[in-house]
Amino acid sequence: MGSPLQCYCRLMCGCMCPHCCDRQDQDGEDHQWQEEDRSHRKQNHDKTVYVLLLGAAESGKSTIMRQMKIIQNNGLSTATLRSYTKHVLDNVLTCAQRIIQAVQEAAVPWGTPEASHAAHVLGPLNASEWGIILGLDQGDPTIQAPPLLPPDHAHLVQVLWADSASQECWRRANEFNLPDSTAYYLGNLERLAQAQYTPTMDDVLRLRIPTRAATVYDLRENDWTIRITDVGGQRGERRRWLRLFDNINAIIFLAALSEYDQSWSEEEEDGLNRLQLSINLFREVVQYPGFQPPETMMILFLNKVDVFGHKIQSSDLHHTFPDYEGIPGDSRAALDYIRGRFHKQAPGRPPGTPIYTHETCATDTEATRFVFAAVRDNILFANIRRFMDPFDLEKF
Repeated sequence: MGSPLQCYCRLMCGCMCPHCCDRQDQDGEDHQWQEEDRSHRKQNHDKTVYVLLLGAAESGKSTIMRQMKIIQNNGLSTATLRSYTKHVLDNVLTCAQRIIQAVQEAAVPWGTPEASHAAHVLGPLNASEWGIILGLDQGDPTIQAPPLLPPDHAHLVQVLWADSASQECWRRANEFNLPDSTAYYLGNLERLAQAQYTPTMDDVLRLRIPTRAATVYDLRENDWTIRITDVGGQRGERRRWLRLFDNINAIIFLAALSEYDQSWSEEEEDGLNRLQLSINLFREVVQYPGFQPPETMMILFLNKVDVFGHKIQSSDLHHTFPDYEGIPGDSRAALDYIRGRFHKQAPGRPPGTPIYTHETCATDTEATRFVFAAVRDNILFANIRRFMDPFDLEKF
């Protein structure tokens, strides 16, 4: 059996090479990131708290990062919102094509010839064929105009979404792992296809943009900085977690509650239940020797609580976890059970070092603002000795 680090690497990235970490250190991009991080630590050793944002793919990490920026900056500028326009319109195509794929897998007939035609046209489109129109602003020809969805494609998506086959598959979304934002984007297509469309903050928060490299955000608080690093959650990206082990002060681990009745494909995660994968990853994180209290505090975000509350009414948790004995449809009992499953992965933690657990909805700015204020205070209080003069500590 390999070392703990090697075993961890095998679970995180699926690589069976015992020297995976050594090989990956040769990657130029990661090496550059490491050097920049070491430089930052040397320059800010006495005033920076280092936080890792971890979790499986599609758990909501990137959304949480966007929320932190919104909260810190009291919103997003118009220019920033417009910079996301193409991403939003690309997500519309992704949602439409996932619906088409679901209808094909379910062998459900299209309700109308028009919907069948729409699926025939939209199904094989790639990003360039999607045909997002790029042009210059009519008021100022030197400025790039916002991207625009071609009217004919917008109409086809509306026809597709209104069809009975699409709606049936959306009701069975867990069977096909349809994106949570499908109904939101396709249901708002008339607004998204307008010539003067500028994304709202809700549009931006619901975006799915896979994280392909470490993303760093510095949250300033008076004289200190909370440096939050988000890394990809896909199997191929999780090996990057191994590089970020040194001197981490806190970990925020995200798990999507709503994925309790969904499974990954065989190609992505060997067909494993999505929530079970999150539990497995959390166990490896909380038991890893480099992440032990009191040096590293552990924070668990049970995310997508809004979607979970809706799904639990019709999809019994007992079907996935046979030992669950709660009443079907009881969201509180189901959530408490899932929380318990996560906490059981960290037996024997020293007194005074709890796993700080929060129920979150990453797309709800006000709710996230409240949660993040509590998390920020917990992180700073746990690291207060690093920021205060030794003589001042005698007062406490």
